[in-house]
Amino acid sequence: MPHIELFEGERVDDLQYKGLKIIQHESLFRFGTDSVLLAGFSSLNKNERAVDLGSGSGILSILINARFGCPVIGIEIQDAFVSMANRSAVMNGQENVRFLNLDVRDAPAQLGDGAFDVGICNPPYFDVTTTNSSQNMAISRHTTACSLEDIIKSAKRLIRHGGRLYIVYPATRLFILSNVLSSQRLEIKRYRLVMTSANADPYLVLIEARRGGKPGAIAMPPLILHQENGAYTPEAREIYHIAGNTF
Repeated sequence: MPHIELFEGERVDDLQYKGLKIIQHESLFRFGTDSVLLAGFSSLNKNERAVDLGSGSGILSILINARFGCPVIGIEIQDAFVSMANRSAVMNGQENVRFLNLDVRDAPAQLGDGAFDVGICNPPYFDVTTTNSSQNMAISRHTTACSLEDIIKSAKRLIRHGGRLYIVYPATRLFILSNVLSSQRLEIKRYRLVMTSANADPYLVLIEARRGGKPGAIAMPPLILHQENGAYTPEAREIYHIAGNTF
């Protein structure tokens, strides 16, 4: 592994998958399980080009590249995250993963309409009325830098006709997301609800949408993360890379 410089407050975390590691900052937003779940839900091939909209720490790009071998470009407006993500890619030897300090809204003009086969996105979930003491945290968790509509509009332009968008969002806001996607001719083709246990309400939804697709979606069986005794289910263990399991 090449030597990578770390700055004050940064640390290296082990992703427990194919020897991958990621640089994160103690005081900035760190990736959650939703990104890992989305990486496990996504399906690409090594010849497809992917764009990660709002890439943050780079976790999605790193996992997607490791799973499928495809090139990934991450777009992130916060330069601190871009720096960490690019150093993480170098540390992992992922030569075809890179991150750009770019506003998602400006990405189509910079990178080209239809330049990618696949988009992946774990967008901010909360609206601007939600407060947060840290500006970096607020941009990562709340739609302060751009709206959901902005993100989906850019995704539609960046993805070629017939291309796919993989996105994770709160289950309670599924129909809001569905309406925004449909307004941009990104039609949901399959979706999967995520539940902490079999008796819990769904809290996330994983979606595959297709640009220019016809209406009509397949509802996949729910993804249940915990068994009755609180232990992870076998599928969750596989997704989270627990006890040697892989994707």
